[in-house]
Amino acid sequence: MATLRYFAYGSNMLRERLVARVSTAKAAAVGVVRDYRLDFAKVSVDGSGKGDMVSSPGSEVLGVLYEFDGDQKADLDKHEGGHYMARAVVVSTSSGLETAWAYMAEPHRRDPSKVPYDWYLALIIAGARQGGLPVAYVQALEATAFDVDGKEERATRLEALAALAEAGMTGVLDEVQRRAVLTTGG
Repeated sequence: MATLRYFAYGSNMLRERLVARVSTAKAAAVGVVRDYRLDFAKVSVDGSGKGDMVSSPGSEVLGVLYEFDGDQKADLDKHEGGHYMARAVVVSTSSGLETAWAYMAEPHRRDPSKVPYDWYLALIIAGARQGGLPVAYVQALEATAFDVDGKEERATRLEALAALAEAGMTGVLDEVQRRAVLTTGG
């Protein structure tokens, strides 16, 4: 089976999160998709905002370019495909331009008032750090507005916590939650 290239810019940047979904995934490079920006307006089934890439001339989305066995694409589609559409993108890496695919939300699945949950944002920050994204980009992610998820037993939250623990990065969620306390005065 052919190897596929996948540009992860959200929670799937964290290797442990992606490998739980696609066992053959291997990070290939840090990449940049130009003329798009990252936002969190994709409406999730849990009511929060999830990461999305939207057209924005002059902007950039950074992420991790992964490779995995093409016969596992259906496995990732089960997690992403019902909510996002796979689209081809051109990714700039240190070795040149690569064609890959990324998941992007359909316009009717977007609401600009949405923000991510704390645990989801922690996955993205952890993945950006693990992937070696530039410090300024990680700092911009760290400054992203978010909501604290009030449902501690939510299955997707527990999966996220397991991925952070496996990566040895549970401290990232602690950092995000400390920011919530500082900004709310709680």
